[in-house]
Amino acid sequence: MTVPEIPEIPEIPDIPENPAITRLPWDAADPFAYYEYRRRSEGDVVWEQGMGAWLVLGYQPVQQILGGAGWTSSPLANARAREALRAVDRDMLRRNILFSDGVDHQRLRDSVRDFFTPSFVSGLNEGIEAIATETIDRIPAGVDFDFMTEIAAPLPIAVVAAWMGLDVDTARLFGDECPAISRMINDVADTEAVEAGTAAFAALVAELLPLAADRRTHRRDDLLGYIAADPNLELDDVVTTAAIIAAAGIETTANLLGAAMIGC
Repeated sequence: MTVPEIPEIPEIPDIPENPAITRLPWDAADPFAYYEYRRRSEGDVVWEQGMGAWLVLGYQPVQQILGGAGWTSSPLANARAREALRAVDRDMLRRNILFSDGVDHQRLRDSVRDFFTPSFVSGLNEGIEAIATETIDRIPAGVDFDFMTEIAAPLPIAVVAAWMGLDVDTARLFGDECPAISRMINDVADTEAVEAGTAAFAALVAELLPLAADRRTHRRDDLLGYIAADPNLELDDVVTTAAIIAAAGIETTANLLGAAMIGC
């Protein structure tokens, strides 16, 4: 088997100790060359001094760690994150599917498990294609435009809104607030990101709470209605799970669309 050539990695700059501004020195559009360079030169598990964290780059070590009893998804296990999260409601962290463990995580995961099977997702293709076509058709032919602003950002918002049965104003709120939530999730050690993300999350929860309560009384055939119908979830669990799915889906998809366009 031919081993692909690893591109030359530039000299790694000194990284400040302030966790709010530390970043791994990778190219966000293609971090894999950096990962492979570190793995081949230092091993499957390496220490990243700038971030004060271990990078686990090998398949077997990742399996061992994630499957071990000592692993936790809670950001409170990170000493740097605890200070940034000091004002965050601990109950909100427990209800967050990304940050919960054990029975709490299983309870939240079970509420949306059937919505993320290959067969169900494949059934969404036609609807997503229609939304994508409508988004693209709004742009006049023969004019320059910003791909991220006109397509990559609004497309996933429109898909999530249709999936959850949200109106235009609520969809617009998701578009406004989800970037701050995504930044918080990606850097829970950054106090400013956590403060902005917490405020954004509170805005989404306030918007979704009456909608979720109505779905429990008047069931609708959408994702929010499906989550709200789960008897194992409290109403706070419903809105937190819906907000996290929306934020993660919107930001991730927008970034993937942008990266795909760069690669064209």
